[in-house]
Amino acid sequence: MRPAVSHPNKTQLSAPASPEGTLYQWEQWSLVLPELAPLFKRYFAELGPTAEGLELDPDWRRYFEYERSDILKVWTARAPHIIGFVLCLLTRPMHYDALYCFSDTVYLAPEWRKGLRGYRMVKRLLSALEGMNVKAFRFETNAAFDPRVELLLKRLEFAPAGLVLQRMFQ
Repeated sequence: MRPAVSHPNKTQLSAPASPEGTLYQWEQWSLVLPELAPLFKRYFAELGPTAEGLELDPDWRRYFEYERSDILKVWTARAPHIIGFVLCLLTRPMHYDALYCFSDTVYLAPEWRKGLRGYRMVKRLLSALEGMNVKAFRFETNAAFDPRVELLLKRLEFAPAGLVLQRMFQ
């Protein structure tokens, strides 16, 4: 039987504050949701409908279920309030005995995107995930994403990992 996904241990809860004073850390979804809510609204407004015309309609109940199942993790950037976050789904794929992290949402408020905060947010997340013995971090986005994200991820040694094709039904 494979071991369950475990919560980050005490040494993995946060990274030292960066030179600009931003703190990057794991936080509990249910405790930070009130603070994340305004950022979610901004994120949804930026993204707009998908290329297929689907409007964002999150299944909030499932977020709480995933938290209770120890799958959903929230990595935040604070300065001192939350200015960015990464929602991570930590799970073991059906075909591999390895822990993977799948990104659900990666967001940094636009007024904080200058400088290296986005880079540091993801870089420190990668270090935390590696410390948890995560074998891979998968990032997927829709067609409306900011092209600078691809450049950021390539700087952090992300590489294509397959092909995603989709067929929509009426």
